[in-house]
Amino acid sequence: MEQLPEAGGGHAVERHLLVVFGATGDLYRRKLAPALYNLVRQYGLADRFVVLGTARSPLTDEEFRQRSAVALQAAVAGQPQLGDPAADPAEWCARTVHFQRVGEDPASYGALRDRIDRIEAEYGLPGNRIFYLSLPPAALAGA
Repeated sequence: MEQLPEAGGGHAVERHLLVVFGATGDLYRRKLAPALYNLVRQYGLADRFVVLGTARSPLTDEEFRQRSAVALQAAVAGQPQLGDPAADPAEWCARTVHFQRVGEDPASYGALRDRIDRIEAEYGLPGNRIFYLSLPPAALAGA
């Protein structure tokens, strides 16, 4: 398995939570999720980050995991095997992918904050968070 280049200060990749807004959309399904999974496969980063997808869709964690696993299996079909043969898409999704509904109601963002806190406690994450906007331009109109 390849070693991930160390960050500028010579430190390994720190554990973190990646919160993806718009995670039920095409960009996440076709580009972002496969790219994240390829990092897991190529560099063995399965224990370095947890994904929390958000969207307006009323999905459960399990429904979102299944959607993500199907997208990943389609994305890696026919690709050469990278470093970690044990990094099965469905297994990775089951261990590290979660979903939280957010919407127009400001209270949904309080629920998101609470969910982030619970996931960080469950996985022992140190509070490192990345927020990724996987949203179409129309979603940001008027912002």
